[in-house]
Amino acid sequence: MFLQIKNLQVIIDRDGATTDIIKDITLDVDAGEKVLIVGPSGSGKSTLLDSIGRINYWNSSYLYKGEIHYKGSDLLQYSHQKLTSLLGKKIAYIFQEPQACFNPLMRIGDQIVETFEVAKNQMSSVKDLILEWFGKVNLHQPKEIYYSFPHQLSGGQLQRVATVLALIHRPELVLADEPTSALDSENQQWLFDLLDELIKNQKTTVVLVSHDSRLIQTWADTCYFMEDGIIQESGKPSDLKKNAKSAFVKALFTLEERCNQLKNKRLTWLNDQALRNKSQAVMKVTGLQKYYNIVGGEGGRKKIFDDIDFEIYPGQTIGIAGSSGSGKSTLARCLAKLEPTESGEIYWENDLVSPLSHEEILPLRKKVQMVFQDTRLSLPPHMNVFKILEEAIKIARNKEVTPALLLESVGMSDVFGQRFTHELSGGQRQRICIARAMAFNPRVLILDEVLSMLDIVTQSQIVELLLQKQAETGVSYLFISHDKQWMDVFTDTILYIKSPDL
Repeated sequence: MFLQIKNLQVIIDRDGATTDIIKDITLDVDAGEKVLIVGPSGSGKSTLLDSIGRINYWNSSYLYKGEIHYKGSDLLQYSHQKLTSLLGKKIAYIFQEPQACFNPLMRIGDQIVETFEVAKNQMSSVKDLILEWFGKVNLHQPKEIYYSFPHQLSGGQLQRVATVLALIHRPELVLADEPTSALDSENQQWLFDLLDELIKNQKTTVVLVSHDSRLIQTWADTCYFMEDGIIQESGKPSDLKKNAKSAFVKALFTLEERCNQLKNKRLTWLNDQALRNKSQAVMKVTGLQKYYNIVGGEGGRKKIFDDIDFEIYPGQTIGIAGSSGSGKSTLARCLAKLEPTESGEIYWENDLVSPLSHEEILPLRKKVQMVFQDTRLSLPPHMNVFKILEEAIKIARNKEVTPALLLESVGMSDVFGQRFTHELSGGQRQRICIARAMAFNPRVLILDEVLSMLDIVTQSQIVELLLQKQAETGVSYLFISHDKQWMDVFTDTILYIKSPDL
């Protein structure tokens, strides 16, 4: 057996208080097999992958029991040094949040070159190989990507760079945690074509965590459904579709029906509340342009987006769509006045905010809030959830809510209040970010890929929650996504962004 996990338990022991993340998992994976792990947010999927390479070795509160056999050897008995010699070379990870995987002070190309030095794989043409792999994952302008710093790339571009980082050494085992969540449909297909090529030519084994219902039906050889730290169901995707027992697995195969239900609910709520007050836009944008300096090569300037114009009114949702790297997240940060623009005007209600300094705009900050794509980097790691929400409530001067009420509003119990962000799943962190933003009762909430890291059931819950908030308060949303199904449910109109240089 290529990979065999027996009776695995993962326990977090924090000052004598223990939490079972993985309770008892046994599974077998053959060489060259495509394995998909699905389950609700917080079920332990990412922890299961992390356990194979003991990614959390630095955290003494993580306790491991059971066995993880890789080609006959128990990885849980390996020293950290011995295990590290396998990671990146024989066993490679594609992590869920690529922004957290890169050194912000190093250029992208240098970071990948460094992996060749660590692996003692001395090649005279490393740069040419890296540029070739950038082409394999559909990264345009590979030389520019090579000389860029991580913050200069979009989430989707960084996800593809992280994929190159994992696959360029042609590992035997690939452990991929939501590798498609930041990618549009075209780039998702590029990724799976690349994985299939490695599986065919090198018998590479892939264990992939995802909530994408399409993958269950089209890609995997074997599917495992996890819930509450254990495997609840497993089998071939076709068998699971016919004989699904859990509500979660059934929901994976009925997503279209659920989307239609929520779309009808939204239309009903908006009609009932008569929110479309056309007397005054809550945000108005005219002639907006943004440039970045090109790093490396011949230098120069690159236009990110050109002449953006729109108005958004109370209770309205505008979708912002476009391919990875087209400038959607950059536009969002500009609208939230977190980045400057070269020309154009941005109004928050009657206030012209585009020329204002950081200090001048502080009194207006409550009007426009943003939920970022990368939850790990947007939450302070040294504060527990209660303190994060208490800080937001204090800044917002909102006496009507408490941290417990904010958690309840996003479908979480106050049990999570004492946890730190590294102890939460990606989906749980996303809900904390939404709760923090709603503490300000914003007029406009900018949602940057807020559903991309959530499972299907949680996506539905978050969408319904956001729609209810819209019906109650008239808050307007700018909804950035590459998911066409949710875009159709959630938006009144769609603004398509295409970088002039693409």
